[in-house]
Parts: sequence; C-alpha cells; structure tokens
Amino acid sequence: DMAREIAGDSVACGRSLGITLFNDAVVEFKAGKEDNAILLIRTALSVYGDSNIYEFLGDIYYKKTELEKARTYFDKAAKLDPDNEKLAEKCEKVSKEEALSINEKASVLPYFDLRYEEGLPVNADLTAKILEKAYFDIGKDLAYLPGARTVVFFYSEKNFRDIFKTRDMVRAFYDGNIRIPLPGSVSDEKELVSYLYHEYTHAILSAKTNNNCPVWLSEGIAVYEEFKWTRPGAAVNISKNTDDIPVISIKAIDQIFKDPGTNPNKLVVAYILAYTAIEFIVDNWGLKGLHGVLDAIALGRHAVNAMDDEFLLSEKDFDRRWSDFVGSKYIQKKGG
Repeated sequence: DMAREIAGDSVACGRSLGITLFNDAVVEFKAGKEDNAILLIRTALSVYGDSNIYEFLGDIYYKKTELEKARTYFDKAAKLDPDNEKLAEKCEKVSKEEALSINEKASVLPYFDLRYEEGLPVNADLTAKILEKAYFDIGKDLAYLPGARTVVFFYSEKNFRDIFKTRDMVRAFYDGNIRIPLPGSVSDEKELVSYLYHEYTHAILSAKTNNNCPVWLSEGIAVYEEFKWTRPGAAVNISKNTDDIPVISIKAIDQIFKDPGTNPNKLVVAYILAYTAIEFIVDNWGLKGLHGVLDAIALGRHAVNAMDDEFLLSEKDFDRRWSDFVGSKYIQKKGG
C-alpha cells in the first residue's frame, strides 16, 4: 500500500511539474522565445506525457517551419487523443505541406524568408521590394521593427484551398507565417501589395503584443495600414441599409469575428467598421494613443481596459463616440 501511495504521489508530482513547465512554455512562445519554449516543453515531457503538450511542441515547430518535427509531435499527440478531430486535421495539413516543401524554392531576405512552390509565377525581386518597404512603413507606424524574419509562403490556388480549407473569401492569412495563394488572387502588383501589407501588419501586431491582440483590433489596424499605404484616398463604403450594419460596438464586431459561421457580407462590414474604429482612435489620440493601447495589451491587459486607461473613456462612451464618428463621416453623408 505504501509503495502504491508513493507511486501515486510521484505521478501526481510529475503531472503538476509537467503542467507548470507547459504553462511557462506557452508564455515564452507568446513572447517570441521559441527556443526557450522548446526547452521547457522537452523538460515537461520528461516527467509527464500528455497529448496537449506534444501538440503544442508540434505547433512551435510548425511556426518555425520545421515540418518533419511538427508532424512527428502531432502524430504522437494524435495517438494519445485519437478522437480529436482538430488534431487529425493538423496531421493531415502538415503532411500535405511537407510533401509540397520537397520542391519548394526559397529566397532569404534581411527581414523575410520568402518560400513558394516551384513553377509559381512569383516575382521574387518585386516581392522583396514590397516587403522591405512594408517592414519600415508599418514598423514606423506601430513603433515596432521585428528582429526575427517573417516567413512568407506562396501557394497555387488549388493547394492553398486543399491544405487550409479556407472560405473562398479568404485571400491570404497569417498564422505565425504569412500564407498567400497564387495566381489569380494576387495576379497584379497592386493587389499583391495590399495583401502583403495587410498580413504583415498582423505579423507585427502578433510580435508586438505577445500574441495578445484581439482579432477585431488586429483586423482594424491591418485594414488601416493597408488602406494608408496601398490605397490612399480610397472610398470606404458602409451600407446605408441598417440590416447590413451590426450594432457599432466593440462587443458586436468582436463577436462577428469570433463566429466562424458569420455571413460573408456581414463579415465584410465588420472589417470596415473595425477600420473605422482605428481611424477614430488615430484622429483623436494619434498613433501614440494606439501605441499605448498595444503596449498595455502586450503586458496582458484586456483591450477594453487598455483603451479605458489610455483614452479615459469607458467602453460604453467609446462605442457611442465611435458610432457618432461613423454616422457623421460615412452613413449620413452617403444618405445625403
């Protein structure tokens, strides 16, 4: 009985230590310290094996584009949790990407790592110039110049849809790396510039805020930077039909972005409204005010609380003034 009790205590201690190390690894990973996170996870696995821990190690290697290692740890996690559908999807996705990478071409730039399928009509020199300009344009606006290279992947339209299973309206995305389908979606230079500026803004925000920036705020800033640098003076269309316009509030657009079943038309309006929220912030408090909010979010502050501290406005008052801003600048003007 004593032996069983000691063994039970040992297992419990191992589990407790493993979970503590896992939580520490998550913090390090969110702060961009991937090698530290890997060391902590490996130590955790030496005392406690768990599907979540193996999966997280796979996630780290996936972000580092070390696909063989990512697949190895996803497979180990899947064996421990065979009914986990999301994990099975990760295993399938990384296996397809690994197969594609065999014939992958690469171009290493000062601040970016450009990778694309062999045979794709990617103009590497043009893309490099666009990315280098984006690095400084957006970096200056957001007061953050990442030290680590950002990886940019280009895919054929067919492979992009097959691997990532995205909605048709998704033309590019950032998941720790920038991923864009070619040709078709970015077949001309202007469109390419827009997508790269938008997705690179997400990359900077992820790094600057330790992956804490809420989706609505990240999308609003990404559209703001995209419009500012690639479509200056472009008309912003907000439907006059109130059925197409959600309630203008942080909670409303936050919920729209979080709901995977959101109607595409409603989602488009949410992107524009998120943009107007950033436009409203910059008009009233400047980029410095936005920096203050992002810096607080990086320290773990909730976005709404960070805005309250920086702007001295409650969420309710912010929503009201922002709604008035949208009404006077866009909706009423359009209706006049």
